[in-house]
Amino acid sequence: MLGFIKKRVPINIDEYMDWFLFINEYKNGKTIGEIYAERNNLKEEKNEISKIKNKVNSFLLEIEEIENNGLKVIDIMSNKKIFIRDKTLPSQVKKGQGLLGILIPYSNEYYISGGKVEVIDEKEIIKIKKKIEFIKEFEKYINEFLDYNKSQGISEKTLKKYHNALFFFKSFLEGENVTNINEIKIGHIKKFLKWSKREILNYDINIREEHLIALKKFFKYLYEKNYINNIISDYITTYP
Repeated sequence: MLGFIKKRVPINIDEYMDWFLFINEYKNGKTIGEIYAERNNLKEEKNEISKIKNKVNSFLLEIEEIENNGLKVIDIMSNKKIFIRDKTLPSQVKKGQGLLGILIPYSNEYYISGGKVEVIDEKEIIKIKKKIEFIKEFEKYINEFLDYNKSQGISEKTLKKYHNALFFFKSFLEGENVTNINEIKIGHIKKFLKWSKREILNYDINIREEHLIALKKFFKYLYEKNYINNIISDYITTYP
C-alpha cells in the first residue's frame, strides 16, 4: 500500500468466527451463517449475518489499545475507530503496530477473518500515515488549482484534461517513496511518463502532451502560491 509496506509478519488468529459468520456462499445464494440462523430461528442474528456479504473488506489498521477480549484500532484510511473482538490477537501484537486483514462487521463490532493477518511494525505504520497525509494534501492542491482555473474562465474541456492528468499523477505518486511535495523532482515526471505509457491503453503523443501541459501549469501555480520551493515547472518541457 502506497509503496511502503514491504515486510509483513503473518500470525494465526481465532478461526471460529469464520466458521460462524461464513463469508462464502453455500447454496441458493445464502451463506452457511444465514442458513444456520434460519434453522435455529435466530432472527436478530440472521439479519446481522445477511448484511455481512456486502461489508467484508480488507483494512489497514493501527492498534491503539489492547484489551483481554480484543483490540481498539483505527482504520488508517478513514480514521474510523473500531473494536475488533478476538481471543488470540491481544497476546500476539502490541500498541502502535499495524494489522492488514479482512474485517467482518457484526453487532457494532468487527472480527478479523480467520486464518492469517499481516502485522506491520511501528516504523512502517508511521511512514504509511505520513504518506496518506501527503496524498490528501496533494489532492487538496489539485482541487484548488482546478477551482482557480475555473474562476479564470478555462473551458470545461480543458479542466477535464487537467483533472484527469493530475489525478493520474497522484495515483503514480501513491506508489513512490515521496511524502512531501518538495520531494517531487523532474526525475519523477520522467518516471511518470514511462509509467503512464504502460498503464494507459492506446497511450499516444497527445496524451503525453496533455499530461506535461497540466503538470507544468500545476507546478507553476504551486510555486507562485509558495506551496513549493523549487521551480520544477521550468524543467517540464512539452516536446519529446
